[in-house]
Amino acid sequence: GEDDDIREDGARCERAIAATIDVFGNESSFSRWRDGKFDSRFNRAVFDVMTFYFARAEVADLAHANATAIRDGFAELCKNDQRFSESLATTTKSSFATAYRFVKWAETLQNVLGVSITAPAKFVSTVASDALVINP
Repeated sequence: GEDDDIREDGARCERAIAATIDVFGNESSFSRWRDGKFDSRFNRAVFDVMTFYFARAEVADLAHANATAIRDGFAELCKNDQRFSESLATTTKSSFATAYRFVKWAETLQNVLGVSITAPAKFVSTVASDALVINP
């Protein structure tokens, strides 16, 4: 029933938070990478993408064994993709920024973990339609 659904959602959330802390450590979890290090402030946009994907048991289980590669992948994404970095900082609430960070983090996790990880279809189509406008 509804109570079971709520308990299941809570367990997924707890698993996602625990996996994020396991990968990034207490100080760096849910923080942006900038200026060569994790900034220690909580960032809601980082929380959103981390908990969304780490809520999947398969992803959370793989996270521990691949913690360094995941941390490095996140740092590289923040450092090398200005749009991703901005989606965590300045334009966090725009629908494109939300879609972009979910799509790019899914791609990074998929590359690091070697399992199929896709962003929600609506986000994928938002990012794809923007790419068509930029690169006709």
